[in-house]
Amino acid sequence: MTLELETLEAGRKKWQRLGFFRGLFVGIIIFGLFLLFYFNRGLDVSEPHIARYEINGIITDNIERDKHFEGFISDGNIKALIIRINSPGGTTVGSEAIFESIRQVAKVKPVIAVMGEIAASGGYIAALASDYIIARKNSLTGSIGVIIQYPNFSKLVEQVGVSVQTISSGEEKGGQSMFLPIELRKRENEIELVEAAFNWFINLVKTRRRLEDDTMAMVSSGKLFSGQVALEIGLIDAIGAENEAVRYLTSLDVKYNNLQIVDKKMNTDFQPWWFKFLPIGEVNSLIAVLTSFQGPTLHSMVR
Repeated sequence: MTLELETLEAGRKKWQRLGFFRGLFVGIIIFGLFLLFYFNRGLDVSEPHIARYEINGIITDNIERDKHFEGFISDGNIKALIIRINSPGGTTVGSEAIFESIRQVAKVKPVIAVMGEIAASGGYIAALASDYIIARKNSLTGSIGVIIQYPNFSKLVEQVGVSVQTISSGEEKGGQSMFLPIELRKRENEIELVEAAFNWFINLVKTRRRLEDDTMAMVSSGKLFSGQVALEIGLIDAIGAENEAVRYLTSLDVKYNNLQIVDKKMNTDFQPWWFKFLPIGEVNSLIAVLTSFQGPTLHSMVR
């Protein structure tokens, strides 16, 4: 009797172990399918479709992004592009680069910009590159202007008793130091940089939106506008969301009406797989904000 119980107990433990490994095996398969689905979202499809690309956070120069936009041009299955923008702006070079990338696509395929919560300054420049701009009534846009800002700790350094020694090849080399009192010649140089970038920005708005002089004078103050006001003064073309973008495309050609919209995320295969589960975007935005102290930037103070 004891031997039979021991045999039954051994059999039960064996089935428990088998059940555990079966469950583990099934769990691995499910997790693998999840990863397969997660990492392959937005892959190219072999049928005609509308591509969707999102611009989020601080805009900086990015060669991988430029190559990504080149793919929109070469992919014959992409018939149109929707740019979703949720950005307060970014650096002058980053904004210039993304404008040029979007314009290259717009030369061969329809491009529509759809604004989210905010598409201001450099974010508005990205929208300017499109053929048609759509925003919510309460989206924030505009902030047409350029800014240089940096903290100045000179008084704190003086109180602490720390001296900062600088050796440079010229009086204006290196720009304004945050540890020294503001120097007039360096300030004048920074004003020139801001004015040059501002003139470039204003010319973009004037060329792309064809606004009257009085309207240009109003929008060039750097003011933020709601989507509704932006529509009234001509900064955007329509109020709505992505469905409005599809309606606009359909007005161009009925072939766009039944096309699938496919997300086109940038390829991040060069990064470790665990980066996809970390807030890398937020870290990059923080780095962009810190480095933006080095020169003119195009962004709204709204975050």
